Order: sequence, then C-alpha cells, then structure tokens
Amino acid sequence: MSRDITMVELLKGYSKNDRHISKVRILLDQPSDLQERGSGHDISARPRKQVHHRLDEAELASLVSLYLAGTNVKDLAAQFQVHRTTVTAHLQRRGVRPGDR
Repeated sequence: MSRDITMVELLKGYSKNDRHISKVRILLDQPSDLQERGSGHDISARPRKQVHHRLDEAELASLVSLYLAGTNVKDLAAQFQVHRTTVTAHLQRRGVRPGDR
C-alpha cells in the first residue's frame, strides 16, 4: 500500500469492512512519515496538556476572603493554580467587583 494515502482515505476505505480492522491497526502502529524523515516532530515528545484544577466551595470562600484582605489576582491565581481570568470570574460570580477591598 502506498504511503502517500492519507489517514482519512485509509479509514474511509476500511470503515465498513470489519475483516480489515487488523490491517488498519497495523498501519496505524507504523511510524508516521514525519518520524521516518527525522523532521523533529516526534508526536510522543509533545508536552502533556495542563491539568485543570476545579476549586471546591472552601477554596472559593478562601479565594474571596484573601482577595478582600488585599491579595492581588496574580498571587491568588498562583496560589490556587488557576488562571488570572478564572480568579476574576469566580470573584464576579460571588458578587465581588474589582476594587472591592
């Protein structure tokens, strides 16, 4: 099979034929053209996605009280491991406006 065929074309060709699934799996396990050419785009070397940190009610209450006590948004974001805009959004949802200190 030619290596010039795209992944979409390959899957489209085999999608309705169950007996060829093992062939597709074998093809998918082969290194990509980019890896074979040594382009430096090794898919396995990609950084992992950021883990999202959902704040619970106690953390949200602490965030609001620390903000009202004078802690700035940047420091709160670092402390609670969330983005600055997330801190601002949580404060707004709790009725705290910028400058309410």
